Amino acid sequence: MGTIKHPADSRTQLKVMKQIIDDTMMLMLQRRTLRPDYGWIDLKLDAISGEDMFESDGIRGKNHIYSWIQGRGLEAIATHLKWYDRVGWPSDDAKEKLISLGRSVSANLQRQRRSNGGHLYFLATDRSHPTEDTDMFTMSDLFCSRGLYAFNHDWGTEEERRVSRRYITDTLQAIIENKLVNDQIGFHPSQYQGRKAKATGFGTEMLGLGAVTLLMRLERDSNAPAIGRRFVEKILSKHVNSMGRWPSIEDGIIVEMLDDEGRPSFDEEGRVLVDPGHSLEFIGLAAQMVAVYLECYGNEEREH
Repeated sequence: MGTIKHPADSRTQLKVMKQIIDDTMMLMLQRRTLRPDYGWIDLKLDAISGEDMFESDGIRGKNHIYSWIQGRGLEAIATHLKWYDRVGWPSDDAKEKLISLGRSVSANLQRQRRSNGGHLYFLATDRSHPTEDTDMFTMSDLFCSRGLYAFNHDWGTEEERRVSRRYITDTLQAIIENKLVNDQIGFHPSQYQGRKAKATGFGTEMLGLGAVTLLMRLERDSNAPAIGRRFVEKILSKHVNSMGRWPSIEDGIIVEMLDDEGRPSFDEEGRVLVDPGHSLEFIGLAAQMVAVYLECYGNEEREH
C-alpha cells in the first residue's frame, strides 16, 4: 500500500478532492450498471478491502436498505448534478445515468412512503411501523424529505414537486412541534439506541437546518429564515455552556444530550457526552444557512 502525500497547494488539493468525488460517483454508476433492476443507490462493498457485500447475508447485504443513506444520497445526487454542470462531468454519459439513478431512488422512496402511511423508517423496506402514530415523524422522514425535495425540484414532475415540498415543510413543522423522533436502529450496544434514549439531543434541529437551507436556496421560501433562526437559537440557548451555567464543563462546549430538566445528561459511568463531530456539523450547517440567506435574500427581506 502506498503512502498519501499531503498536497502542497490549494489547487492540487482541489484536484485531488475532485478525483475522489469522481471515482466515488463513477463507482456508484458502475454498480448500477451491474444490477439495473435493484433501483437503489448501491455502495455495498467493504471500503477497506473492496469486497463486494451485495449478496452477503445480514446488515451489509442487498436486503438491508437504509432510508438515511438513500435520502442523503438522493440529495447528494441533486447537488452533484448542479456541481458537475459547473466543473465538468467525468464522462459523457454520467449525467444521464445519474439522473436515471435519482429518478429510480425517488420513485422507490415515494412508493415506500405511501405503503408506510406517509412516513419512512430506518430500514426502508421494513413495514412493521404503519400502525404507529401518523402524527409522529422520524429522522428518516427528515433525510428523505430533503432528498426528495432537492431532486424533484429540478427533475421531478409537477406533482412530485408539490408532494415533496409538502413533505419537507411538514417535517420541519414536526421538528418545531417536537413530533420528530430518532428512528435509528443500533446493531451494537455501543451504538445510539434511538427511541430508547431518555435524553434529548439537538440532532433534529441541526439536521433541520439542511432542509431550511434547501428551501432558501431553491425558492427563497419566505418562512425558512425564521425557522432556521429558531433552530439555531434553540441549540445555542439550551445546549451550549455559556456564562458558566454548568461549572464542571468548559465554557463554550456544546453538550450533546440533556436530561428532562435541561441539564447535561450523564451516562452509566458518570460522563457527559460531547460529540465534536456533531458540534462542527452544527456550526457548518448554520454557517451555510447564513451564507445562502445573505446570497439569496435582499435587504428588505433581511430586515424582517
